[in-house]
Amino acid sequence: MPAFNASDKMVLYQAAQELLHASFSHPQVVTKLIDAFELHKMEDAESILGQIIDKAVNDRWENLEEIVRAGLAKGVPFFEIKENLYALEEDREVVDFIADSFYGLKTVEIDAAAEERTLKAEGSLGMLKYGAGAAVLFFVSSNLYLKWLWAGVFILSFMLWLSGFIAGRRAKKINQFFNHESDSGAV
Repeated sequence: MPAFNASDKMVLYQAAQELLHASFSHPQVVTKLIDAFELHKMEDAESILGQIIDKAVNDRWENLEEIVRAGLAKGVPFFEIKENLYALEEDREVVDFIADSFYGLKTVEIDAAAEERTLKAEGSLGMLKYGAGAAVLFFVSSNLYLKWLWAGVFILSFMLWLSGFIAGRRAKKINQFFNHESDSGAV
């Protein structure tokens, strides 16, 4: 399948699945995809689409996604996951695309979890320092601009602390995705 890159193949795969779920037959799906994606000029379009549709019928690439998801949730090393996928799918480009996409998402989760702790700690420390400083300046007669400066920095520290909670929620939601957990109603 040299004519398509992995992303194109995934788009065709998903379109084929939608058409198959809408009760179109294999030949109808081939025809509709050729028309929709204007693949009339490609010599081997039908055979390539036939292979992709065969995989869509069996949810083959979704099964690969589940293997990657489960492996990353269990902490299996990335190279082992890819080796297992290579044994199941001959199209290495698609395997790389699927594995790399999920690995990128797992990296975002790890970064968000690390950011959560850092942002909360820095925000808490800033709120403590600048809140105390602003309170002292408001009780003693000092320059009005200085009072507002300290209060403004306190508010920025609060926003930093709050962004730590947002990063934590992002990490939690991605973790739920990898572990097939449903959202517990938290917004």
